[in-house]
Amino acid sequence: MKNLILFNILLLGLLSACNKDIMEFSDPEYPSRYCILTDAERNDLFNDFQSDLKMNFEVDSFGFLERKDGTHRGNELFSEEINDLESVEEIIRSFVHANQKFYGISDFSQLNAEYVYSEWASYGGTLVQENENDRNRWMIRYENQVFNGIEVYDTKIGMYVSGKGVYQTYGHWYSAIHLPQKEDVSFDEAKQTLIGRKFKYYDWGGGKETVITADTFYTDDNPEMMIIPYRRGNCIEMRLCWKITSKTIWNFYVDVMNGKLVLNEQTVIF
Repeated sequence: MKNLILFNILLLGLLSACNKDIMEFSDPEYPSRYCILTDAERNDLFNDFQSDLKMNFEVDSFGFLERKDGTHRGNELFSEEINDLESVEEIIRSFVHANQKFYGISDFSQLNAEYVYSEWASYGGTLVQENENDRNRWMIRYENQVFNGIEVYDTKIGMYVSGKGVYQTYGHWYSAIHLPQKEDVSFDEAKQTLIGRKFKYYDWGGGKETVITADTFYTDDNPEMMIIPYRRGNCIEMRLCWKITSKTIWNFYVDVMNGKLVLNEQTVIF
């Protein structure tokens, strides 16, 4: 009898936790989720990946491309010069078009370059630069994704290119994002949820603590939203948040649906 009572208590606790998770948001389709794939699913995706330099890549747990660990790049990868930006962009355009599912990008024109770098990699003098303007290695970094006018946090994409093609990338966008029709928590209410909370940080003098008060916030700031890819268990949730700047070293991102703090971003690094 005692064991039966204990079992019922545990079952009720489990059901309560499940119901709490289901009822956490008033919009049943929110948030969109990207969950960890099985090895078989990742292998199937990699088989669909199109590249002459496939050996440099692998598919991560969520189905996006990343650099394969331990990959050795010989000088043959940079043996061809590629001197104009237009040619580099065409290589990237073809690569992205062939592998849209890995980057969440349907149209290359959506990408806006924020940084372009090129150089001649000599590999210890084994590759000779015949002209001072010759280049054989490029890197272009693109701005964060913007979805329905809202920026998506930490979605910059980097493309590394040689005359042989795209040989390394980082970052991706998210093609499946569901935005709620309305916010359940206002911008001012989101600020209120932070008052009284303490945040620790370290500077040259050691450990410090910031206590959030009403005076921490600006009174004339305009409400701004950002989509935060939030890791929760085995999934990445696409959380729509109020971005709250403060007079401290922190930016805060509070979910517009449940008022929970999703991310506190330290803006000053000591």
